Amino acid sequence: MQNPPSRRAWLIPGLVAAILFIGAVASNLIASDLETTLKPYRRWVWLMFAIALIVAVATAIVEARRRECPPVSNPAAEKTRIVNASGERSIAIDDKVENSPIVTGNQNVLSAAKVRAQLAAWREETNT
Repeated sequence: MQNPPSRRAWLIPGLVAAILFIGAVASNLIASDLETTLKPYRRWVWLMFAIALIVAVATAIVEARRRECPPVSNPAAEKTRIVNASGERSIAIDDKVENSPIVTGNQNVLSAAKVRAQLAAWREETNT
């Protein structure tokens, strides 16, 4: 069942648009005031804008490629990974779906030994 749309859904986009408009007007006024002052340094100003653009794009790319979990340096730590399913009626899946026990229900907890036993039993069933 979906929640009905909020009556104030227009508020955030409206505020963002107003802030962006005010910022654009303010930057235009400042640029027109500084035009005569910065005229001898026009090439340097454009160079700084280009460098800022390159840094912003590079930072966005690095941030987008960043992994959620850092790589595990210890192979034993990879096998004892903890998977947490929070919330009501949630499912926690560890590793690949075909190699992992799926525990459903409300507030179920599996010990590592129980998970290993269930996984071993499942592997024996699929290998025979």
